Amino acid sequence: MSRLSNYGRWIYGLPGSLQTYLAKRPGAFLFAANSLWLLFDKLIRLVLALTVGAWVARNLGPHAFGELAYAITFIALFQGIANLGLDGIVVRDLARNPGHAALILGTAFRLRLLAGLLCWLIAIGSIWVLRPDDNTALQMVALIGMSLVFQSADTIDLWFQCQGKNSRTVAAKLVSYAIANSARIAFIVLDAPLWMYALATLLDAVLLAIALAGIYRRFPTAQRWHFNLHVSKELLSQSWPFMLSGLAALLYMRIDQIMIREMLDETELGFYSAAVSLSQIWNVIPITLATALAPYIARKKLDNEDAYMHAIFLMFRVFAALSTAIALTVALLSGVIIELMYGPRYAASAHVLTIHIFSNIFIFMGVAQGLWLINEGKGKLTLYRTALGAVVSIVGNYLLIPQMGIQGSAFITVLAQFFSVVASNAFFAPQILKLQLRAFWPTRWRTPTA
Repeated sequence: MSRLSNYGRWIYGLPGSLQTYLAKRPGAFLFAANSLWLLFDKLIRLVLALTVGAWVARNLGPHAFGELAYAITFIALFQGIANLGLDGIVVRDLARNPGHAALILGTAFRLRLLAGLLCWLIAIGSIWVLRPDDNTALQMVALIGMSLVFQSADTIDLWFQCQGKNSRTVAAKLVSYAIANSARIAFIVLDAPLWMYALATLLDAVLLAIALAGIYRRFPTAQRWHFNLHVSKELLSQSWPFMLSGLAALLYMRIDQIMIREMLDETELGFYSAAVSLSQIWNVIPITLATALAPYIARKKLDNEDAYMHAIFLMFRVFAALSTAIALTVALLSGVIIELMYGPRYAASAHVLTIHIFSNIFIFMGVAQGLWLINEGKGKLTLYRTALGAVVSIVGNYLLIPQMGIQGSAFITVLAQFFSVVASNAFFAPQILKLQLRAFWPTRWRTPTA
């Protein structure tokens, strides 16, 4: 068991058989330890988001909460561009070329810093053109949008992810998030104006950037970060499909809220956003597991193709079981959940939650497929399938919102996810479609054929 002692004493609290299993498989242990730290971070965030977020919604009421949700959603549409689709590419390259960490990270950071600044300015200009008489929206978009600049500091987190050292950044993330939520609570108690809640969102991004910088100073790369034009071109040449697909994904996951505001009103958007918050909060589970597993999958791809595909299949199977259990449970209890979290004023949100929660099944599948796409270098495929989802979302919402209101929008969200993640594979990746379908059926692993 001495091999395990390097990872922490908590391992000795596990059953003896599990200790033996992990001792023989250091890669599996690293993934397990990494996942536990990430899950701890996400679970704390989940609790804070549920409790404080619900309190904010109760205090503001559906109309004002809808205004805040509109500003947050508007900025979210720019996050896919500001991120440049670099996360998966950088983690993969760090796993393959750890000696070039300073070069890769330094180049990625400067690219994302510039992109964040440009996206912030474009967002302000866009909201001014779209809603020239809405000073509240302009004020909140300007404040929340500034977080696009500070999110470039997330590049630091990629350095620790690749090493399997997520424990070093978890505390920093939790402290910044706790302070930002304390500010939200203070604003509720003080009955602060709406724009102050936008300031709390910016505060979270600023504090996180400062905390990550502090952690990095303690555990830096061997060399000083530096920018290289050739490396930047290489990164962007591989990441642009993921950037565009990320934008398309944000469109078909967020455009519904923009269209509800424009075709209905802020109050209906408030009802819808309350339900969506409870539905999308489950997304942290597959993202957390996939983040922890990404370096392991990248190495499996280099070592053994069958073991690599087996790992992808196991991800599909675990994600299928988790997402189905979550969707059925939340759908059955949607009325109780909405009443408990938001109160009677948000009763209309229950019907939306009952429908929208099933989008998680396809979101979980999509996250698992994302690791396959990155390691296969199929960034353009990501773009095609997410563009399909965006088209289904925009057209579907345009047709159903006038007929069915916010429930129609929830249905279109599920349909768009299905077309993007599953149906598109019938044309673009039939071997992955087979794995996805088999994940819901209790069969043994067999080497897949294309």
